[in-house]
Amino acid sequence: FNNEETTNTTISVINLLGQSLINDLNVEANSQTINIELPSNFHGLYLVKIKTDDNLVVRKFVKP
Repeated sequence: FNNEETTNTTISVINLLGQSLINDLNVEANSQTINIELPSNFHGLYLVKIKTDDNLVVRKFVKP
């Protein structure tokens, strides 16, 4: 998101089996970058869910 104001944002990371790796990480966000570290032994396809009061975005990513 590219919010002009700081917004309560919840970030979750799940695998394709629906298991939560990071569950409801709450941050105050606007347009900054937030780095999320996964354990080094986690490899594969994951979904990241970013939710604000107004929006919900789900993106997939691959961790080699």
